[in-house]
Amino acid sequence: MKVQPKHLGCVGLSCFYLAVKVMEEESNIPLATDLIRISQYRFTVSDLMRMEEILLEKLHGKVKATTASQFLQLYCLILCDSINCERNDNLKLERLETQLMACHCRILLSKAKPSVLALSIMALEAEEKKVPELVEIIQCLRIHSKISSREFSFWKELVSKNWSLKVVILKKSGWDIVWQHMFSQQGYKLSCAETQNGWILLT
Repeated sequence: MKVQPKHLGCVGLSCFYLAVKVMEEESNIPLATDLIRISQYRFTVSDLMRMEEILLEKLHGKVKATTASQFLQLYCLILCDSINCERNDNLKLERLETQLMACHCRILLSKAKPSVLALSIMALEAEEKKVPELVEIIQCLRIHSKISSREFSFWKELVSKNWSLKVVILKKSGWDIVWQHMFSQQGYKLSCAETQNGWILLT
């Protein structure tokens, strides 16, 4: 779907609004007028609704999808069943989700299949912790998930390169929103994401 630059804001907000409608309780869904006001865009509610209809048409009405975060949770549960949970301290879901958030700050990595991205993160973490037993189980999960070794290696390498960037987590309690921002400092572009666990800065 090709989008003109002037319509990107409307597309982005429409995608966000659709996601909120799918994921949140009806009582938590904000008014379209409030979203537009907060976003400071100049389009109207009618523009937002029209864009939403276009997106639904392009998606054939299929707005519910399994995310990489859900795959992480599922794979962690399987690992927990396969290995004594008390011994499974090497792969903490909170840390894996933080790594996933860092990956989502990179446009290229957002193009990976959710299952492949989740498993790549887990595999790299297991290799870093040097736990052969976990690496073996992750390979079994790869085969069971019908992910080819070539595809897995390709994305795992890209995720690994992303990890080679300096990832700094700055604790900042009291926040429960997630947002992403690009800015420039002294000629270097930095990606910044704020999560429940703090700030993630990618340099």
